[in-house]
Amino acid sequence: MTDYIIVLLGGFFAGAINSLAGYGSIITLTILMDIVGLSPNVANGTNRVNVMANAFAGSLGYYRQGKMRLNRVWLIVFLVLIGAITGVYVATIISNEGFRNLYRVLIFLLAILILTKPKNWLIKESSQEKLNLWIAFPVFVSIGFYAGLIQAGSGLFMLAALVLLAKKELLEANAIKMFIILFYSVIVIAMFHYKGLIDWKAGAILAVAQAAGSYLTATYASRLPNANLWAYRLLIIIILVIIVREGWMLLGF
Repeated sequence: MTDYIIVLLGGFFAGAINSLAGYGSIITLTILMDIVGLSPNVANGTNRVNVMANAFAGSLGYYRQGKMRLNRVWLIVFLVLIGAITGVYVATIISNEGFRNLYRVLIFLLAILILTKPKNWLIKESSQEKLNLWIAFPVFVSIGFYAGLIQAGSGLFMLAALVLLAKKELLEANAIKMFIILFYSVIVIAMFHYKGLIDWKAGAILAVAQAAGSYLTATYASRLPNANLWAYRLLIIIILVIIVREGWMLLGF
């Protein structure tokens, strides 16, 4: 009973975190491996079930609040999808360990971007300018590849690209991010299932809790005064926690 309570509460909190910023998957992956007892590869596949449920609930919440404006972002959706399909293929045939050091470098670079240029994250109105394809193509395909491979942390990179490159205000960028994740998760789950790397029972339990947390957060966050500012502050906290955690792991703790 205690394990189920941890799974439900952890899933709910992860859904709330994902709707505002990202990185909820690190919570759910830990639950699947350390509480449920799944192997890393099966946990990686099973985690995609609750990721899709979280993305669906968050997308629905943002859509009902008028934040889901998808004009001019279908190219981004397509680029991320290309990368995600490639990434999940690699994830089904090799382990994720070889990408750990790359992830640490990326998370530190993201922290620098967030902390040194806060005004870029607090855009009051999304831009309708066309993307520079020479920049957008490698960036969004790479993010998709990472999302397909690991998922954990991909929401932060996607959010950064949507705000800093596509010039979307933070809350709308979150809404678009949720839709993109929902879009590619369908194909990603099919590929993991084909390889027998999904525990559907564990994924379903976690998915219900995470979807609830995502929907409620997406619904009520849109109504809060200065919602972008609070989302930005939460983003900073998450990044700092990740940096401390990665530092401890590098030191062998």
